[in-house]
Amino acid sequence: MAWTEQIGTQSWRVRYRTGDGHTVSISGFTTQRSADNYAADIECD
Repeated sequence: MAWTEQIGTQSWRVRYRTGDGHTVSISGFTTQRSADNYAADIECD
């Protein structure tokens, strides 16, 4: 399961757990919508 977090006033990141239990984060999204879309893409893969 992937989720989004706001990490600044205009910055978002996507976080998700790998199969071995590690948490990975991808930062640099400028809108919540773009982060949510990326998280949804991860869910589909």
